[in-house]
Amino acid sequence: MTQHPFTPSRQRLLSRRTALRVSAAVCIAPLAGGAAMAQATQPAPSPGGRWISANGNVEVDIAHCGAAWCGTITRVLGQQSMSRPGEVMTPVDTRPAVGMTILKDFVADETDTASGPPAGWHGHIYNRENGKTYRCLMSLDASGGLVLRPYVGLPIFGRTQVWRRPDTTATDTAGVTRPIAPKEAQP
Repeated sequence: MTQHPFTPSRQRLLSRRTALRVSAAVCIAPLAGGAAMAQATQPAPSPGGRWISANGNVEVDIAHCGAAWCGTITRVLGQQSMSRPGEVMTPVDTRPAVGMTILKDFVADETDTASGPPAGWHGHIYNRENGKTYRCLMSLDASGGLVLRPYVGLPIFGRTQVWRRPDTTATDTAGVTRPIAPKEAQP
C-alpha cells in the first residue's frame, strides 16, 4: 500500500522542515546583514598618518589642514639624493627639514567624491633637494602604499614613487632605518 504524498503524517514532516528552514533563515539573515553593515561602515581609506618617503630620507606626517591634506616632515632618516642615486643629497633649501611642509593642498578628485570615497587626491609636493614645487597626484595602492606622482605640465611627464608606513621599515646593520624594498611604480 503506497502512501499518498499529502497524508497527515507527511504534512507534519513537511511543516517541521519548513519551520526549521524559516527559523534558520531568520537567525542567519541578521548575521549576514551585520557583516554587510560592518563592511559598509568601515572608514574610507585615507592618506592620513605617518609615511616614509620612497628613498627613505624622511618620515612625513600627513593630516588635514583645513579642507585639504598636508604633509609635514617629522624626522630625517637619511640624505640620499633622489636625482643622483648613490650620492649624498645637498639640498638647495637650507632650512631645517623637520617641521617643513612638503605636501600641500591635496583635495579629493572631483570625479570620485559623488560616488563614494575618493580614489585619489591632487595637490602640490615640494622637493627640498632642488627647491621646486610640483603638481602631484596621490592615491593609495592595494598593498597599503601611498602612491605619489609629481609632475610638470601633465601627469604623463611625472615619475611615480611609493611611500610606506613606518612599520614596514627595518634597521640595517649600521643602525639606519630604511624602507623594506622600496618600490617605484612604473609610469
